[in-house]
Amino acid sequence: MVKNGDNGDIACDGYHRYKEDAALMRQLNLNAYRYSIAWPRIQPNGTGPVNQKGLDHYKRVTDAILEANVRPLVTLYHWDIPQALVDKGGWANRDMVAWVPGPPCDCRHETPPARGCLPTLRRA
Repeated sequence: MVKNGDNGDIACDGYHRYKEDAALMRQLNLNAYRYSIAWPRIQPNGTGPVNQKGLDHYKRVTDAILEANVRPLVTLYHWDIPQALVDKGGWANRDMVAWVPGPPCDCRHETPPARGCLPTLRRA
């Protein structure tokens, strides 16, 4: 039994609370914040059309972090692969190398790279 019946369904809810998070970063005088862009959120099928609402979300997050005078450090891949690519074998499929560039290319004008911060790929 967990106190108050709490569970991990929502966890830290950074998706909805990014403005509060940015304000806390400012209060704590942080100079950098690393966060990940969820590939499935911006390109649900792994290739093809981009979900503009997903890109818009990360642009808002990045703007909030910059407004807090914090340097955004973005990870473009952090262990989350769109289910469509998992169904094709994921990293065991040699074609995965051709699929990975999609999100970084699609994000480059919407997130910190356009603001002088180069993103990273988390090793798989």
